[in-house]
Amino acid sequence: MKKAFYRISILIVLLLIGIGQSKADGYKVTIETDGNGNVSASPADNIAKGSTVTLTVTPNTGFMLNEIKAYRYTDTERADARTRSSIVIGQEISLATVTANQQYRLTMPDDDVIVQASFRASLSPADVTQPVSQNNPYIINNVQDMLILSEMVNAGEAWTKNTYFKVADGVTELDFSGVEGYEPIGTGNGFQSTFDGNGVIVKNLTVSGKDYVGLFGIVTGGQGISNIRIDGSCSFTGTGNYVGAVVGYVNNPSASLSNCHNDGADVTGTSYVGGIMGGFYQYFGGMSDCSAGMRMEKGTRMTVSATSYVGAMMGNAGGTVTNNWYNGITVVVKGRRQ
Repeated sequence: MKKAFYRISILIVLLLIGIGQSKADGYKVTIETDGNGNVSASPADNIAKGSTVTLTVTPNTGFMLNEIKAYRYTDTERADARTRSSIVIGQEISLATVTANQQYRLTMPDDDVIVQASFRASLSPADVTQPVSQNNPYIINNVQDMLILSEMVNAGEAWTKNTYFKVADGVTELDFSGVEGYEPIGTGNGFQSTFDGNGVIVKNLTVSGKDYVGLFGIVTGGQGISNIRIDGSCSFTGTGNYVGAVVGYVNNPSASLSNCHNDGADVTGTSYVGGIMGGFYQYFGGMSDCSAGMRMEKGTRMTVSATSYVGAMMGNAGGTVTNNWYNGITVVVKGRRQ
């Protein structure tokens, strides 16, 4: 009887020692990606249960994070993972967002963790081997790229700030046919960079909202917007303030509008409404070589309407304004000006 008791006691001690060694070894984080970016974990091994692990996401040039998820292994799966045999994931683990699309945190469970991340195409500079600059800007090739730019700017992505964007050479039109619910570039988080439309014509774009309505919503940085034509197939409607075909609102002394044209798109809002720009608050870099209603078919009209602060070009005056034109026959302005 005593021998049986001793054997059971020894077995319990051995089990306790084994458990202690397992916890002492800690757990680890394994990373899996689709090859279009990297995720690093800190710490990555010998992690105690309950510890905080920071995940840092680094997309390859021309890509951005699509999805990131973390899972735990069951006890039987853990051994497989450590020997790099077949990996079977278990319960999903919640991730806390530190910086959207850049950094996340998880609390380590009593198992190993596998993190899986996928990436999708983003915007690339003209020469991917060189840093982005005014002479090597991010290139806009199509409407999908404009939608990506809108999504990333509005999410506050760091790489969209203080940089340069340009529509690709040879791209003459951006046709938004079939696009619903377009979000102006710079809604919430203002656009803080420089955009060169390279003479592109924007067609079939319908934008509606409350405030800050336009191809661009709010511009708070950069050198401004240039070389864009808005076609008469577009329309811009706001139930509130700051509505314009090219941009709703500008608040930056360096941001200017140049060679931007509204060729027939109706613009409607309540206050601070213009055929090119809705208005500005304190700072505006100026407007030059812009026009409204100067390239329209005979007999057609465009309407710019608001309750107050409305103009053919912009809702309120200010900044350096030179060589801008509007056609008093084709442009119908409704509402009280300043």
